[in-house]
Amino acid sequence: MFGGAHEYSQETSAATATGTSRPVHPRPAAARFIGQRTELGWVSDITELATGEGKLYLCVIKHLYDGVMATWKTGTRPTANWVTLTVEMALVKRPGSRDTILHLDHGSQYTSNAYHQCLQRHGLQISMGRVRTCADNASAESVYGQLKRELVRRCQFRTRQEATEKINHYFL
Repeated sequence: MFGGAHEYSQETSAATATGTSRPVHPRPAAARFIGQRTELGWVSDITELATGEGKLYLCVIKHLYDGVMATWKTGTRPTANWVTLTVEMALVKRPGSRDTILHLDHGSQYTSNAYHQCLQRHGLQISMGRVRTCADNASAESVYGQLKRELVRRCQFRTRQEATEKINHYFL
């Protein structure tokens, strides 16, 4: 349905400490025109899902132009390394995405130095809205709302692997 790459990760390193101070990255002027070019704007977010084995996290990167999933990744811990790998997966799938604006919230993973260095290394522009402004990430949040309505609430995942397989099937 959404198309994209996928991978299950059992990342175990600790996430960036809460309270890491990073400046707000106001939306670049080009963000007003995100809907006009396929590669100009992406949005990313993380959600938590329950399984019989414990929590499973899902990170998505979605194109703002057409709503297509650039990629997604599941993992056992929402670390900075994990979201960095998700961006790198999107760039492999969508080469030539330099200068893309990637809109993020203020989660510790997205404000980490490692993540920002990855985005800069690949020429992605960072866009972060104001703290506690949920509308800024509404496009990514809508993916989770739809996923939870159509898949998660209809079944109980016994294992993380089962959840990952069903999520992959859902997005493909």
